[in-house]
Amino acid sequence: MSKVKFSNLHISTLTLDQEKSQQTAITTVLNNKLLLCEHETLLSAIVKGTSNDVYYLLLKGVSPNIPPNILQIAITKKDMSVIRFLLRHGSNPNYIGADNMSSMHMAAINGDMNLLRTLIHNGGDSLIKNKMGYTLLHMAAIGLCKGNQSCWKVITFLFTNYARLLDPYALTNKGVNAGNIISTCYKYSVKYWNLLETHGF
Repeated sequence: MSKVKFSNLHISTLTLDQEKSQQTAITTVLNNKLLLCEHETLLSAIVKGTSNDVYYLLLKGVSPNIPPNILQIAITKKDMSVIRFLLRHGSNPNYIGADNMSSMHMAAINGDMNLLRTLIHNGGDSLIKNKMGYTLLHMAAIGLCKGNQSCWKVITFLFTNYARLLDPYALTNKGVNAGNIISTCYKYSVKYWNLLETHGF
């Protein structure tokens, strides 16, 4: 008789454990859906430029680091107050998205010194490379050769502040260094080689 009771008790315990496991799984799925919904709302607020909604959602605890990269989208909107707020709430300036760009790479190719300094101040890596091996120096060189003269400021900033760590001869996966890129725009090629010499390269 006691065996039967024990057996029933054992079955009952298993059933309770199974129910708890199912409830936990359902709760996890619902929480994930809620997080995705809130992330989409945050993304929508940034795209629409409704900064108050952005602030509210971040203060509520919505993560800015779920793909797509919200910081990069905010950068395209050029709203520095939202960008700073995202960074203060944990947005990662070194995150490399599906387009093989980080926020740091975006700042370099756009020649945006204000943004670059802000990103570095909030944990941005000045020596970051993307999956193709492109550094900030490569990106600034590309921007420069596309006619963005502000990229020269990025190049001089990198040499002035990070000369000891900077590798101007770093190669991309295709075997290209920043000097190779700059040599295609004659206006800056001589200035670039002079800059290298000034910093002992």
